[in-house]
Amino acid sequence: MLNTLLRVSLLLALPLSATAQVCPDAVYDSNTVGFKDVGGATIGKVDGRTYGIQHLCNGTVHKLLLQVNVASPTADHPQWQTLDTLVIPVGSKRFEIIFGEDSYSRLNGDLDPELVSLARVTDKEFWNSVKVWRANRTTGKFQLLKKVRTTCENPGYGV
Repeated sequence: MLNTLLRVSLLLALPLSATAQVCPDAVYDSNTVGFKDVGGATIGKVDGRTYGIQHLCNGTVHKLLLQVNVASPTADHPQWQTLDTLVIPVGSKRFEIIFGEDSYSRLNGDLDPELVSLARVTDKEFWNSVKVWRANRTTGKFQLLKKVRTTCENPGYGV
């Protein structure tokens, strides 16, 4: 499951309020009680260590966990250690959270495995982000990238 691109339709996953804000600055909270695992993706290796992002939702709030595999290279299964948590409240528009190893967000036309984009869903070939974070594998922290916008491939384009 961690090797797949995660594209979650927030419109379908959440009962959205018409008065809700569109993703105010995210907060950091490691409490996962009451949250359901809705998937994740690996985001590549740094110094031989595999990193991933796990996606959790409680029906109104989305949490992304930046994780590193701490299992030995000979282990049969990964053992994920959470380094940081990003909480993304979602507003009344139609959005998707885009990240993953197979189809990253594009920054200046280049694919970047560390980018997490909150993208506005349209019927165009590429979606534009409204917020972007970097899952920094070197520091082990999520970082809000101010004044940065990405484009994300629309998975349903041409279907």
